[in-house]
Amino acid sequence: MTKIVGTLGPNSRSVQVISACLMAGMSVAQFDFSWGSPDYHQVTLENLKIAVKSTKKLCAVMLDTAGPEVLVVTKVKFISLQKDGFVVLTPNQELEASSELLPINYGGLSKARQFLSKLGDLNQTQIFAKIESVEVFLFQKTALYRCNMAGKPDVLTRVVDSMTNNLRPTRAVATDVANAVLDGSDAILLGAETLCGLHPVETVSTVSRICAENWVQ
Repeated sequence: MTKIVGTLGPNSRSVQVISACLMAGMSVAQFDFSWGSPDYHQVTLENLKIAVKSTKKLCAVMLDTAGPEVLVVTKVKFISLQKDGFVVLTPNQELEASSELLPINYGGLSKARQFLSKLGDLNQTQIFAKIESVEVFLFQKTALYRCNMAGKPDVLTRVVDSMTNNLRPTRAVATDVANAVLDGSDAILLGAETLCGLHPVETVSTVSRICAENWVQ
């Protein structure tokens, strides 16, 4: 069943609200490190532990770490990658992109890998495809299909933006959530909706109900 990821923040970091979100259907808590101090997030994490213990609901933790956006520099609109093939990433933007070589706009990738290597075995790191271009309906469906066929996890976000300030979802939002479930999305990520939204618990409950209704179908 499609999981619900809730981003914890100012409006959703108390033990009471986290507990309510867990009971409403949240099964993954995201910590967005693009803002706030480590101490701030540590307090939120401790509150999550208390909420998990009191509600007896299991909850995974997801970290959204801040870092540079790496973009492929190419004039070609589509590039087909070979299954089980190797791709070289290079900061040399003068080179032409191909299925074996991808120029990128960032030159510190090797240093980033060295830093991550100090944290543990990168082979144990699970990488998610976070799809934000929900306005491009066909792209979303195609991306989810390819993730499913490749056995790769995916997280779909920016689906219920309108619920950040509204208690009830629009018909279009409800349809987007239903389509995400029917297309086989592993998880729906709630960002601002739970981070600083006015109705974090109600948003989780609404998305959970839509997911359950469409999963049964």
